[in-house]
Amino acid sequence: MEDMVSPPIDPIIEEVLGGRTERYAEIIRLYQREVWKVVASMLHDVATTEDLVQQTFVNAYTHLDQYQVGRDFERWIKAVARNTARQELRRRIRESRSLGRYRDAVAARWENEEAAHRHERALHAALEDCRRLLSPEASKVLDLRYGQALSFEEMAKMMERSVDAVRQLLVRIRVKLRECVERVTAHV
Repeated sequence: MEDMVSPPIDPIIEEVLGGRTERYAEIIRLYQREVWKVVASMLHDVATTEDLVQQTFVNAYTHLDQYQVGRDFERWIKAVARNTARQELRRRIRESRSLGRYRDAVAARWENEEAAHRHERALHAALEDCRRLLSPEASKVLDLRYGQALSFEEMAKMMERSVDAVRQLLVRIRVKLRECVERVTAHV
């Protein structure tokens, strides 16, 4: 089987930079396998590799004007691929650290099962006390939305109001409840 000789890349790049963006598909076709190898070797995750190969070519296209004609394009595109994969790895590390801190904070807060249960009961009692202070209309709105699980459209029709008016009313009710619960539980 005869090896396919790839066309010189610099003229294609110059055409892309000159406005013939459809030629970029040829660059992708020529270098996709090499970019895939670089990204896959760093991530070992097929789904993310697919996304990052695509992102590599987006990044390369965005910075194509920084490529120096006459240089080794394969080396350049592989560097873009490595940088794209490194960014993903850094993002994963940040996300993992953040989730770890959150998990530790939640675990510390709820380490004592009895304390967690008392806290939940106090919140529930505060919510019930605050709900009793609401107007009959506000109580009805809460029941329609959360008790009967009606849509905003259904509620608006029943209350003879616009959907936006019902949404705004519910927002105001929730704010009042939150403020009341915070006041009540601050003393607990």
